[in-house]
Amino acid sequence: MKASLRHLFGMFWLYLPLSFFLWAFTGNKEVPDQSQQKLRALILDGQNNHYIWPKTSQMMKSYLEETGLFEVNIVRSSQIDLGIKYNPNRPYRLDQYLWEYPLKSESSQRQVDRVITDPNYAPDFDQHDLVVLNFGIDAAPWPKTTQKEFEDYMNNGGGLVVIHAANNSFGNWDEYNKMIGLGAWGGRDQDSGPYVYLDQDGKETRDKGAGICGSHGPEHEFLVTTRDKDHPIMQGLPEVWMHAKDELYDRMRGPAENMTILATAYSDLEQNDPPWDQNTRGSERNEPMLMVTRYGQGRVFHSALGHFDYSQECVGFITTFQRGSEWAATGGVTQAVPKDFPRKNRTSSRPWNPNAELAQLQKERRDSNPYQQWLTLVNSTPSDSIQVYSDAAIAVNDKWNTQSGKDDIRKAWQQFSARIDSSWTMNYVLANNRGRHAYEIGGFRTNYGQLFGQFVIWELNSNPKRRLFEFTVPAEIIEIDKTELDQRRKEWMQYCNAHRVDQLVNELYTKDALYYNHRPLIKGREAILREYSYMNNPSYQLELNPLIVQPLREDLVIEIGQCAGGYNGKYILIWERNKDGLWQIALDSNI
Repeated sequence: MKASLRHLFGMFWLYLPLSFFLWAFTGNKEVPDQSQQKLRALILDGQNNHYIWPKTSQMMKSYLEETGLFEVNIVRSSQIDLGIKYNPNRPYRLDQYLWEYPLKSESSQRQVDRVITDPNYAPDFDQHDLVVLNFGIDAAPWPKTTQKEFEDYMNNGGGLVVIHAANNSFGNWDEYNKMIGLGAWGGRDQDSGPYVYLDQDGKETRDKGAGICGSHGPEHEFLVTTRDKDHPIMQGLPEVWMHAKDELYDRMRGPAENMTILATAYSDLEQNDPPWDQNTRGSERNEPMLMVTRYGQGRVFHSALGHFDYSQECVGFITTFQRGSEWAATGGVTQAVPKDFPRKNRTSSRPWNPNAELAQLQKERRDSNPYQQWLTLVNSTPSDSIQVYSDAAIAVNDKWNTQSGKDDIRKAWQQFSARIDSSWTMNYVLANNRGRHAYEIGGFRTNYGQLFGQFVIWELNSNPKRRLFEFTVPAEIIEIDKTELDQRRKEWMQYCNAHRVDQLVNELYTKDALYYNHRPLIKGREAILREYSYMNNPSYQLELNPLIVQPLREDLVIEIGQCAGGYNGKYILIWERNKDGLWQIALDSNI
């Protein structure tokens, strides 16, 4: 960040006339002077246990931009952690939001099962007046050099905003814990600092006793109480206001140095009782929800609010985030309190819509999405949908029934009574270097709220491109332990490379397993044994390297991988868990 710009805003604030202060807190919404140089904000995301983060980053970007004070850039980590924190009533797969809320450039990013420190992670802090962290509990530690650069940035007057699960991050980074004041989870314990809360009389209490760090009950609406009405962020806000449905963090602990509690919420014994933890109840304390700290010359605004998109649509969240961001960047607040701010007896929310730039990105992505094209055709007349299938197309469902040829597929879709409301692509890779075929894993949702997963082989050398093969199955939002799959894949390679093809097929394939490779569909172990007879050649060796392992249900997983050895193309395996709990291959394909 340009230190001169920070200094300019600080000096500007000292010499503002009284009339300016009267304007700032009258409650009248006015547009800031656009002639002033805008503050530069940097939102960092990419690794969060709350899978909604691609959307909430865009929401916070919009909220900052609508103040007229900020220009905002989102920088995403190269390793993507989608997280597991989801609302089961939302019929989306975890990476639906990643696809639906894109950035302009995502070419260097990849999804991983476990993030590790990226030695090249080095955001340009000094070119920004404000850093907003939208991370979560499993965010990878930053390289030591990047940590030091950020510490220097803050010591020299930088601004930081920490939102919700970002206070779970970096539990072993002492200086970060000093910046945020209080944290939760992330390996923190009594050695991280005391519990800090307000007693019944509003007096700050610090408890150095042992115990967990971080807890919350089910999402619910709760009252937020202003504790420092004279702080610039809080001036003009109601003494008590009702916040929209959110997680109420309690039992946070940390150094709490140079920290001021701006607002609290009461953690009720029963209402904030986590049903997933029989040993923990609500803390019965006034827990800090909004805080500020000073770190060197830097300022930090810390909000424990903002769990999900509907939490961030609360006008209370929006307003405190906007004002807290301005304070962190400049040391002052020029924004008025909006007239629709929540009251004690009611919440107030504003439905969020993407801005024009994001809406255009979304349109471009939808227009180029094969699933969107397929959706449009399937939801029109069945005869129209034929043009997305090749003449010799094959379709398979989860009962392992098959339709061969586009006419049979048309008849099958005619019997599908539900309407498809939305569709998405989760993974899309070329089958080989010749560019003739592509593999895609996606899904769709019906107007009845049903989820379906699909695997599709696309034929790219036709115009338009057509579906050569599709597998459709009712799906769930699920994560699985992949250890057993890893073991079964090793067994596959061991049998193959020992030229024991009979054991490979009889032990690892279902009785009615399917094999597809352009030619007519092969069905059953005997036919697959004949197909794989070439593996009995003493010189044949093959290695399977999984690229994508995507569960569709607890008993069904799609794997796309790369072969090395006797065959160097990609492979497809659809694993099915049998009644004995053993994973077997129900469909095998390569092109």
